[in-house]
Amino acid sequence: MSPGLLAGGFYAALFEGFPDFDVDVRSHETAMEQALNRQWRIARRPEGFASVTDFEWTESSVPRPGPDQALVRNELLSLDPTNRSWMSERETYLPPVNLGDVMRGICVGTVVESNNPVFRVAMPLYGVFGWQDYAPSWGQRPGRTIATGS
Repeated sequence: MSPGLLAGGFYAALFEGFPDFDVDVRSHETAMEQALNRQWRIARRPEGFASVTDFEWTESSVPRPGPDQALVRNELLSLDPTNRSWMSERETYLPPVNLGDVMRGICVGTVVESNNPVFRVAMPLYGVFGWQDYAPSWGQRPGRTIATGS
């Protein structure tokens, strides 16, 4: 985890631009080929409190970003009371998570690959990326940037 995400003020002001970074793309591509995307998927609708039996642990290859997508490596996952609501069949402010899908969750992560000029490699983002190591993001604003300065 980047120390800047914690020590630099996680709740710092959001901003539009982000500086360029010196990233060794070759070592990143090799690491991505060997990496697994570990995921918690919802296996059944819980009755009462959620338990580990309501989820399925899966491992798959890391997805590659398509056109206008960025790939985010999740570093922090927020577990909130609303997670339980999303597991039920009833609609809330968001639809329920479908059985078999990666469990929805708000995450802080780092862009590790990008086909979107707005989101550069090494840029920290937060968004609804799910209970998994890596998640693709779409569009001009797939998540929010995080200011890492003090």
